[in-house]
Amino acid sequence: MFATCSTPGTAEGKIRYTGIELTEFLRTAGLTVHYRTPGGIIRAVDGVSFEISQPGQALALIGESGCGKSSAGLALLRLLPGNTSEFSGSIRFEGCDLTTLNNEDFRRSYRWKKIAWVPQNTKSSLDPYFSIEAQFKELFEAHGIRNAAEKISRLLATVGLSKEKCGSIPDRLSGGEIQRACIALAFALEPALVILDEPTSALDPSLKGQIISLLISLKKELSTSYLFITHDIAQAAAVCDYFIVLYAGKIVEKGTREQILKTPLHPYTRKLLECISLSHQGEGVAYIPGEPPDLKGSNSGCSFAPRCDQSEAACLKGVPVLDETEEGHFVACRLARKI
Repeated sequence: MFATCSTPGTAEGKIRYTGIELTEFLRTAGLTVHYRTPGGIIRAVDGVSFEISQPGQALALIGESGCGKSSAGLALLRLLPGNTSEFSGSIRFEGCDLTTLNNEDFRRSYRWKKIAWVPQNTKSSLDPYFSIEAQFKELFEAHGIRNAAEKISRLLATVGLSKEKCGSIPDRLSGGEIQRACIALAFALEPALVILDEPTSALDPSLKGQIISLLISLKKELSTSYLFITHDIAQAAAVCDYFIVLYAGKIVEKGTREQILKTPLHPYTRKLLECISLSHQGEGVAYIPGEPPDLKGSNSGCSFAPRCDQSEAACLKGVPVLDETEEGHFVACRLARKI
């Protein structure tokens, strides 16, 4: 059924599939990632389904630390840690179910070539003993690309790094320069999808703005799709077309940027937006009261209910399901229509 998944790329680097109508770019269905720990099984991603319908779109996965955002991104790249106890669900990308491929076929045909990653801790992702240029060359050679000097120069210019900086080891670069280098590495093989895991979390505010502007520019210039993992709705609004709000490994709300920003329905989404509003008004540190749930616990009710100032007794007695309240706008909250 999926024999065309490994069809080699054309001279332009595009994969053409015979007999498959590409009606979807990326679609996950029931994506589940659980981890085994001494304290029990952690349900990091619990039956999550999302999609990017066409190339060039950007989807934000939004939520607090520990909600499952990074695990979902790592699942797409099949880079999950060794204590993963369950990895299930469907991941369809450009007409192919990636979960049907063996590890070597996926590595050779998809990882970095079609789907790339900008990690949260960019400095630790680079080899401290080799120059940035050497790490570019290693990537190209691993994928059979020789004489890549011109391509490296073009990539550096695109992200605003000088040739001299590229000849340095990571310890001699600033945080912003390392971030730009990692973004350039992610775009090196012209992937169709780039997963951005908190790409500005380690930067000061002035550099954050520069990196967000760079990502917007690259998206427009190259028509690259993004899966943008972040806790910052303001950054997501600048970059992304569609939003998914995750809480305790599940989707609690999803919709277009306008739907989420203008008519948020889930109490958690509304709290996240209130935090941004308070911060921008200079009213001190904004936060959501209470603690995120223990992902080793049972799912007997709404996970957000203990922190929700609108919850009712019924909220503790059943896991809410995503309900479409208007075209393309979904929420998992029994009180959403009352808000």
